[in-house]
Order: sequence, then structure tokens, then C-alpha cells
Amino acid sequence: MEAEQFLLAKEKYCKKCIKRFPSKNRDEIREKIMAMDEELFNKLQQTKIQSIYAIDWISFLLGEFGVDRFMIGDKKHGILKLIFCWSFFPWFIDYVFLINKATRNVNLKRFNAVIGVEEQK
Repeated sequence: MEAEQFLLAKEKYCKKCIKRFPSKNRDEIREKIMAMDEELFNKLQQTKIQSIYAIDWISFLLGEFGVDRFMIGDKKHGILKLIFCWSFFPWFIDYVFLINKATRNVNLKRFNAVIGVEEQK
């Protein structure tokens, strides 16, 4: 029964979090999650995987000041947005086109760090 509960927990995690990753990697990520042992899965659950919707709202409300970029760990772009916060243009372009992709890529990097896969350049 414990194995069934563990399998259900992994299914629930996949259903909840799979959309937080780039679409081209979702099937591979789902397979890796389903093949994880309990220790690695617990480590994955403790890893901060950012919500796309939360970052969208933060970007809409405070993105002009770079808060969204600081939240995903992108300090360089956060500082640039903070420097140019007097201008509406960089904030709008970043919000509309780039923040979702950046958040999904950060989530993928964090997932790969948990499972021990090195970053491809």
C-alpha cells in the first residue's frame, strides 16, 4: 500500500507542477519523476519550483522595479530593470515576452540540479 501512495504522490506532483517547465522537456521530466526513488523525490519536493502564475502577477505589479527577476534569481536583469524603472518600455517587453520563458528555464535548471544532470551549454 505504501508503494501505491508513493506512486500517487508522484502523479499528483506531476499534475501540479509539470506546466512550470518548458513544454519541450515535460515528457522527459514526467518520466524522470516517475522513475525517482523516495529520497530523490523528497529532495525534489523541497526544491523551490516557481509558479508561472505567481511570477506573472509579480511581474505585472512590481516588474517595473525588477522584483520578478530577483525572485527567479536573475540578478543581472533585475538590476537593469531597477536602473531603467523610470522607463515603461523595458518592463513591458520583459513582461510580455521573456519572464515566462525565463521562469520555466530556471525551474528546469533547479530540477536538473536535484537529479544531478549537468547544464548543457
